[in-house]
Amino acid sequence: MTDIDVCWYEDDEWRGFLPVEPRSELLSRHVFDTWIAGIWHYPQAADDPSFAPGESIALVVEPDNPHDPLAIGVWNADRTLQVGHVPAVVVAGLAADDRTAVCLSEQTEAGKRMHLRILVSREPVSLRLVPDSAERDTWKRATVARLKKQATKTLPSEPTPDIDPIEQMTKMHEGRPDAPGRPTRALRGWPVTSRIREPAPHGELMV
Repeated sequence: MTDIDVCWYEDDEWRGFLPVEPRSELLSRHVFDTWIAGIWHYPQAADDPSFAPGESIALVVEPDNPHDPLAIGVWNADRTLQVGHVPAVVVAGLAADDRTAVCLSEQTEAGKRMHLRILVSREPVSLRLVPDSAERDTWKRATVARLKKQATKTLPSEPTPDIDPIEQMTKMHEGRPDAPGRPTRALRGWPVTSRIREPAPHGELMV
């Protein structure tokens, strides 16, 4: 079990966990956060409670995917609903069969989830809530503002259900002009796996 220190933040359109440790330190422990690609193709799944912050999710390889045999689908823990894919830029060096994951945060618009971030790890993790402070509150607001801005670069202006999500992500990362919402850079992400249980002593959340 890997302990990850996090803090909680929420406002009218964003809520979830923010890892306190620098990204480099998380990566050294085989832990990272990322966004979910193609969420707009699965609007009903996106709003399902099984994808709320702290919920376990499953990473499922898709070797028979006609567009990308390396594709990794993101499903709920019961594997009954798919909400998108691990971004193509992340999949390149990722083996899904040795990773666990959990939903970390959500961004909504008009009450609907438009963006999800997940935490991915080799080992199950324990999310430990750290105490808030004035300095940390400032950091949280700045971090969430940055994540919101980055999120707009990964979302199309309008859903395009007639386009396969893997094909769309391929276009986006190749820089093809017919790809809506082409990101200019990769986003940061975090790992975990299993539902958040009742708070443990000293404010620790087991994930």
